[in-house]
Amino acid sequence: MVGPILAEAAKHLPADLKAFVQQGASEGHAAVYVSMGTAARLTTQELHSLKTSLASLPNPVLWKLAAVDLPGGCLPVSVRSRL
Repeated sequence: MVGPILAEAAKHLPADLKAFVQQGASEGHAAVYVSMGTAARLTTQELHSLKTSLASLPNPVLWKLAAVDLPGGCLPVSVRSRL
């Protein structure tokens, strides 16, 4: 499912995220962006499975989710959350 395309100027990444993404690119791995949108409600098991799967990728992963939704509370080094 793809939401509406709204025209607005792109924002620059904060310095820490830019470095995170560029480090992966320098190692030959494109960044992966994951967002389930505001309507998605995943179970704890689904979140845990997704967290484990994303952590197994060699790519840097930027995952948009609320920290309260994350089972276990912490993310692997290769996965960052943006709230």
